[in-house]
Amino acid sequence: MKRRDFLYGLPAALGAAALLGRAGNAQAAWLSHFALGAISDEIDPDVEKAFTFLRQFGLGWVEIRDVWGAYVTDIDSATLERLKGVIDSSGLRVSVVDTALFKTTLPGTHPDQGQSDQYPYAVQFDLLKRAVEKAVALQAPYLRIFDFWRCREQNRIMDEVCEHLDRAIEIARPAGVRLLVENEYSCHTGTGAEMAGLQKKINHPYLGFIWDPMNCLVAGVDPYPAEYDKLDKARVFHVHIKDALKDPSEGRYKAVRVGAGQVDWVGQFRALLVDGFRGTLSLETHYNGADGTRRSASLESMTSIFELIKKA
Repeated sequence: MKRRDFLYGLPAALGAAALLGRAGNAQAAWLSHFALGAISDEIDPDVEKAFTFLRQFGLGWVEIRDVWGAYVTDIDSATLERLKGVIDSSGLRVSVVDTALFKTTLPGTHPDQGQSDQYPYAVQFDLLKRAVEKAVALQAPYLRIFDFWRCREQNRIMDEVCEHLDRAIEIARPAGVRLLVENEYSCHTGTGAEMAGLQKKINHPYLGFIWDPMNCLVAGVDPYPAEYDKLDKARVFHVHIKDALKDPSEGRYKAVRVGAGQVDWVGQFRALLVDGFRGTLSLETHYNGADGTRRSASLESMTSIFELIKKA
């Protein structure tokens, strides 16, 4: 068989339906219920190669973060037009445009995990305006954002965090772009309980949430079922799929194949189905495969995801 007929060792014809075929119609229907995709640069920094991977797996969605080595919020107009052309020809739809909005130090606070600012506080709202332009151009309904670095002042900054989020909503809303706060262990909202607290503080139709169980795990609590059960599920519009194991020798978590770590993904997928989740999901590979690439890791994790959904 010619090399072009293989997707990094997987026959090109072996898409989602073939992988799930043995499980019967019910499980195959469950997979079709999930709007599954991936963060493109977690597969390959080359956008075309990442999109080929997604199409050959029979998937229809892509989350955009880095493109050809640059953060999507920073690309120039020529690169944006090139990206639009690749998306249009691929038939994929953009689920989320990722930003680093508010992944920075809130003035007057002291980050407690050694975090450093890629984009300083002073440029945050300019960053947001660029991101909104990119989302509109790419016909993406959502922007991924954060809510400032976790800090020594964690217990007293909620009101100030909410003021910044309210301002961001008013910038994005006229363009019809909804903001999604991701729970991130290095940020103010890291756990399900903290996400639930933020949901109660800001009840606005243009602020939604990204549920990342692995980030919750690394934040020090079991993501499913206890933390997930605390969420207002109707406001979770996107889910990140990745997994990790704690290295006992280092006391730190290490990203691994989805299903090989400590996140109960079978239970989590089952709960999403029972709860009637209608959002999108992205594989966020986060580790290198046996050959040292994210590409091979994405292959084994995506294949594992299908097997886990069959068990849900």
